[in-house]
Amino acid sequence: MKWLDEVDALGDTDAWLEGIAPSKIADFAGEADAQNADILSRYDPVKQVALLACLTHTARMRARVQLPQEPHLQGVP
Repeated sequence: MKWLDEVDALGDTDAWLEGIAPSKIADFAGEADAQNADILSRYDPVKQVALLACLTHTARMRARVQLPQEPHLQGVP
């Protein structure tokens, strides 16, 4: 899927978050998802990167689980 390829091109989120507890990743991803761009722009830049890395990682993992279960998302008629 093209959008997943584009997200994968950002880098290996597993490597970025190595050693971080899955619960912390989920918490940060949830925090990032709950905010809009204006609110996130007010965060410290380091926290912005951490939140967005967790959100990206979570989205990648969900997509990888979902794609095999939903062939129509893979471009298969």
